Amino acid sequence: MKVRQLAIFMENRAGRLAELTEVLAKGKLDIRGFSVADTAEYGIFRVLVDDPVKAKEMLKNEGFTVKETDVVCVDVPDTPGGLYNTLKILADEDINVEYLYSGVGGFVVFDLSDTEKGIKVLQDKNIGILSHSDIVSRKICN
Repeated sequence: MKVRQLAIFMENRAGRLAELTEVLAKGKLDIRGFSVADTAEYGIFRVLVDDPVKAKEMLKNEGFTVKETDVVCVDVPDTPGGLYNTLKILADEDINVEYLYSGVGGFVVFDLSDTEKGIKVLQDKNIGILSHSDIVSRKICN
């Protein structure tokens, strides 16, 4: 199971991230996970939202450069060593983790060098792989 992620390329300047998230807010899009990577002049905002098709269209209409990629959302066991054990399973199969970040409700987003193989080896070890609807339905109790 893969989940569609949006990567938005933007200038690294004051207010630009607020402008981007304003677009998502106006569309009433629910952010389910995100990460920000930056360089001196540019940044990449990776985001999972409840409606990636609508988000992509709205962001492009506002002048943002948007790329879609598939990622794997993993229900990493919430125990000491849970992340290590998950990473070790992937390392033992020579699958590289390009990057990862956490999402709303405790799942971890993985970009893997071999997505299909990564999903299979994690499922074989009974590590939960989440669907798009799974991550949309996860909520934090306030």
